[in-house]
Amino acid sequence: MPFVNFYRPVVPGMLAVAAFVASFHGAQASRGFSVVYAFCQRTDCADGSTPEGGLMADQAGNLYGTTYYGGVYGYGTIFEVAPDGAETVLYSFCPDEPHLCKDGAFPKASLIESNGNLFGTTASGGANDQGTVFEISSAGVETVLYSFCSQQTCADGAQPAAGVVMDKAGNLYGATYLGGNGNCPKGCGTVFELAPDGTETVLYPFCSETNCPDGARPRTPLELSAGSLYGTTESGGTAGKGTVFEISSDGNETVLYSFCSQQSCADGAHPEAGVVTDKAGNLYGTTNEGGNANTYCRAGCGTVFELAPNGDETVLYSFCALASCSDGAEPESGGLFDAGDGKSLYGTTEAGGANGFGTAFKLSGGKQAVLHSFGDEDGSPSAGVIMMKGYLYGTTFGSFDQDDFGEVFKLGTTGSRTR
Repeated sequence: MPFVNFYRPVVPGMLAVAAFVASFHGAQASRGFSVVYAFCQRTDCADGSTPEGGLMADQAGNLYGTTYYGGVYGYGTIFEVAPDGAETVLYSFCPDEPHLCKDGAFPKASLIESNGNLFGTTASGGANDQGTVFEISSAGVETVLYSFCSQQTCADGAQPAAGVVMDKAGNLYGATYLGGNGNCPKGCGTVFELAPDGTETVLYPFCSETNCPDGARPRTPLELSAGSLYGTTESGGTAGKGTVFEISSDGNETVLYSFCSQQSCADGAHPEAGVVTDKAGNLYGTTNEGGNANTYCRAGCGTVFELAPNGDETVLYSFCALASCSDGAEPESGGLFDAGDGKSLYGTTEAGGANGFGTAFKLSGGKQAVLHSFGDEDGSPSAGVIMMKGYLYGTTFGSFDQDDFGEVFKLGTTGSRTR
């Protein structure tokens, strides 16, 4: 069926295209970093532990997300953090442990909201222990909308690594990292549609062509523009280093770009985040590898890229351009959001920075600024940021050697280091 007017909540991203009114003038004093909530404050981390997904916000300023571990049963949570920093666990997964977690387990993606209910995915659990799509009501009641691997050889997909998007008709769309056809071990991944009545349809199974030039292993949320779905695969493509793809409303897949098309993968390799579109139809995203090779990242420390409607790719920034990768390295997974007509990109890296635990950064006018360098007391970010009332919000997954189990943070948008 045709894709119609996707519901666009505030969702996390490795990049956030955001309105930026003031001109960018180089290094300035930071507006500050603060911890909104630190996880595992309760016995046995009943309040959650190790968030791997990003955040979404409601109009009242409440933040919502997931933790991969923790909760009453240890299999992850859905949480809410109020503006005053008070945290509430809305749902703890796997109350039937040690039996199969039929309600899902280990959520690692962000959430969306519709009519007061939250929707998301779990990477495992469900009827077949290969992940779920779920709904949480405003009363905290969880419903499994679909359990993956319900078809032979998991042709319907398995182990979603990202969240879902919703159209006005209530259909959900997402990607699974595994399952689909059998051309990869355990499958090469799918793009799926889930109707309100629970009917799941695979719109495209990856690696449908010999040697996977059409891409393999998507792990990011999808983006809708002009009636088509856009996303990335971390592998496959002509060089095996990942792709940017488009899927039309009738299920036809087009590879818009195959990474590592330039010598030494200077154009980037292995994207682990999705893409965001602007009004001109340009796509923006990150790659985890490629760019400038150096002694810190022999395969390259990752890039920020732009892909024009005609297929021309431009690297806007190659990480580890500064000594000791103080500008960041290896941007990780996470959905993207477009906050308007602005020219600034915001995101996170999982490594590099002044302390080696990653950064939050801004890219504007071709200049990159580090907004914050994470330390071992914070842990590293594995998802992106959202913007609310002029501040950035995100999560870190913690640093177990420091007895840190992740946090929700708030950060100003003024840079402290530029190139």
